[in-house]
Amino acid sequence: MTHPGSQARYGATKCSFACLSCLTLVRDRASGKQKQPGRYYFRISNNPSATTAKSTEEDPVKFEIVFIVLTAVITSAPVSSQATDRVLFPFEKTTVGRQWRPVNDGVMGGRSEGRFKITNDNTMKFFGRLSLANNGGFASVRSPRRPLRLVAGDTIVFRARGDGREYCVNLYTSRRLTAFSYRAPFKTKKNQWVTIRVPLNAFEATSFGRVLRNRVLDPGQVNGIGILLADKKAGDFKLEVDRIQVHSPLPLGRN
Repeated sequence: MTHPGSQARYGATKCSFACLSCLTLVRDRASGKQKQPGRYYFRISNNPSATTAKSTEEDPVKFEIVFIVLTAVITSAPVSSQATDRVLFPFEKTTVGRQWRPVNDGVMGGRSEGRFKITNDNTMKFFGRLSLANNGGFASVRSPRRPLRLVAGDTIVFRARGDGREYCVNLYTSRRLTAFSYRAPFKTKKNQWVTIRVPLNAFEATSFGRVLRNRVLDPGQVNGIGILLADKKAGDFKLEVDRIQVHSPLPLGRN
């Protein structure tokens, strides 16, 4: 399309405003002023093959457009949206780190014990003993509630060093339902760090450990995350988790 400013001031031009091959970088020698940082001066040339700038003394400028740009790199290609990683919980020894809380089967009469601590290495250690007594059998730790700003296509990412048992990542939403969460399992290797990647479409709705069909996760409603052990194996357990991140296919300024 034709640049509206060129039409209003100079009349119609056949040169496309987006065609940078027809733009020549020139100094504002006519005014005698130095170029300011971040300010570039362009002239639309009648000759599309022109590749060198000419001063205003050598060739009068027919069309001059002033662009204020923020970077020194100018490209005719559109800026592509690149994937980003955003930290949700860094596990630093701050108030937020201490606001995580254990939730075990004692709320239902069970006898499992699950605790956590924030280490000097900025990791979270989740440990305790799983018991199957009194129809129990789960231990968990949960984050404080706050909007996590997740969107479709996001992936939950963190590093974990465990004991070889299978754990679950739980996502909690603003819908207050009893014993309800969206759950996805992950496996650990004994005493080895592994990277866990769980896309949002891998989470299933559960209530009291049972999968609920026809309930789709709304990423915008997620306001909490947790780690759960419920593998029906009594005994001691330990899991260390590095910071929890979200990998997004969209830029950070998406909303």
